[in-house]
Amino acid sequence: MSCKVEYDDARNYFCPRNFSLRLAKCPRTQLPVSYCDIGDPEGIPVLNIVPSACSRWVAAIQDPLCRLYGIRMIAIDRPGCGVTPAVPISQRIQLSAQMAVSVLEHIGVKPRHILVTSAGI
Repeated sequence: MSCKVEYDDARNYFCPRNFSLRLAKCPRTQLPVSYCDIGDPEGIPVLNIVPSACSRWVAAIQDPLCRLYGIRMIAIDRPGCGVTPAVPISQRIQLSAQMAVSVLEHIGVKPRHILVTSAGI
């Protein structure tokens, strides 16, 4: 199936490969990690820290804006989302940080900015 991006068609919109990337085994945690690398591939790199218990799909809807404004956004699934397995709550912050560093190293990106959002909990 071809994957032409049409922003008014959800199935095709979320189809691009860069929305569903995976680090098979994080070298720091030994766990798989799923993430997305959206927007302008040559744009200003931004790490998007999604809310706790949320996935990269929260950021994926921002792909058109990132392309428009020259932003490359990397969003990593939180533990328990996507292929990133759940971890004990006492280790969640530490392991999430280690996973983020490993993903950034894996794709060779040093973010210039960090965007952090909250789900209000």
